Amino acid sequence: MVSEALALNSAKARNMIRITVMLLATGLLSACTSMSLGNSTTSGVKVEPLTIAELQQQEIHRIAPLDELEVVVWGVPEFGSAPTSTSAQATGLAGAAQQAGYRYEVHTDGTIELPLLGSVAVTGLTVEEAKQRITKLMIRFVEEPNVGVTITRYNSRKILVLGEVKNPGIVRDPGPELSLAEALAQAGGMDLITANYSHVYIIRGGLQHPKIAHVALDTAVGMFEAQHIWLKSRDVVFVDSKLITDWNRFVSQLLPTLADAALLKSAGVIK
Repeated sequence: MVSEALALNSAKARNMIRITVMLLATGLLSACTSMSLGNSTTSGVKVEPLTIAELQQQEIHRIAPLDELEVVVWGVPEFGSAPTSTSAQATGLAGAAQQAGYRYEVHTDGTIELPLLGSVAVTGLTVEEAKQRITKLMIRFVEEPNVGVTITRYNSRKILVLGEVKNPGIVRDPGPELSLAEALAQAGGMDLITANYSHVYIIRGGLQHPKIAHVALDTAVGMFEAQHIWLKSRDVVFVDSKLITDWNRFVSQLLPTLADAALLKSAGVIK
């Protein structure tokens, strides 16, 4: 599988991402003195900066195919066992775990199959919106349904971390939020010998409409800021190598392999 191949520590995948990054950032690095890169057009692709405000904005997750939901309706046996105490029912979503509700994976068509209700579309909804939709549907069966919905697995969220990290690949099920610092930690951390701590890139939006940010993590301030830089699903994090000094020469030599960017598209990283 292409996605599994990308997860491997292969030189081809690393070079492919490096070329992609450089095509987006060529001409911008010399002028970059802050976290974000300026507007530019490279190889016919308009590159926009990722602002600090965007990087520090936490994403509200919307349910997507492959996510796993736990749905409970108190007092309805088809949705799980009864709550262990009356206080559990009063705790709302927190009490859902005590009721031992059933879990449902979101199908590729964006629906889940629920007892009594059948197919219910949930893709694109927040947890609260999904709860409200199921509550309205359950009114046919329960006078005042008490519904709990939680996301137990964020399988739709994928973040790619490549470059000079110990375990490059796809961070799967990263939870509702993942900071840059956490993503790098899950990838085993940056390589102490080969990583260029002052050149870490975040690419968002794919190759057609990319946004790119340059983050320097070679200072205590930079490492602190990394804890408050929030990654979105399908972001690409790339840690540059300090062993590569002449990027223009590097790109010109390996430019023909840009066709391998199709692998990224097949893996769902770019659109």
